[in-house]
Amino acid sequence: MENLLILHGWGSNSQRWSKVKEILEKQKIQVFIPDLPGFGQTPPPKEVWGKKEYLNWILNEIQKKGWEKFNLLGHSFGGELAMFLSATCPQKVKKLILLSPAILRKKPASKKVKFAYFLARVSKKIFNLPILKNFKPIFQKIFYRIFGGYDYYLAKGVMKEVMKKILKEDLSFLLNKVEAKTLILWAKDDPVLPASDALLLNKKIKNSKVKIFPKGGHSPHRNIPEDLSKSILEFIYE
Repeated sequence: MENLLILHGWGSNSQRWSKVKEILEKQKIQVFIPDLPGFGQTPPPKEVWGKKEYLNWILNEIQKKGWEKFNLLGHSFGGELAMFLSATCPQKVKKLILLSPAILRKKPASKKVKFAYFLARVSKKIFNLPILKNFKPIFQKIFYRIFGGYDYYLAKGVMKEVMKKILKEDLSFLLNKVEAKTLILWAKDDPVLPASDALLLNKKIKNSKVKIFPKGGHSPHRNIPEDLSKSILEFIYE
């Protein structure tokens, strides 16, 4: 029987992968989807973690399972962790699947981002006025949805600092260290991370191939679980 470790994305949890897990297990894939610290049923870390601390936690969970070698899938933030694990512990990973991974860092140079920073500074002063304070949470929610950073808006306590640290850590230099056969999956209509990143990753990961779904958004595991599961099974069993 094949096994598969799935690392979910930021703000997600294992329950959102339940349909995919159900489909894969019917095809004799042993699936393990831990709730990463700070998400689902796992409490947040007591200190500000970066990717290295998350990796150590994941390796410890795998050791508890007794898995010496396994197939690995990572989505979004979990995709970067999966790449990190594969690049630094190549002996453990049979095959690697990256689903819309958040690996390539973009510099905030667009006019939209600059305007967002300006608006954020101005609005902070405006909505601190006594008469407008009650409207601040509503404005923040709308603002972050339009200009990005909604995950940061939702983060609580130490997880805000964890997210800041995660975003500053660029691990793209490790892409050429990935040895496992790799499948890069993306949805063409992903509104969070552009599907064009798949081709850039394909050039940097030597033993990789790309598949683009026509639809699926940033969460193919929820929007098209059957199609995603089919691609996973074909890749693992090929």
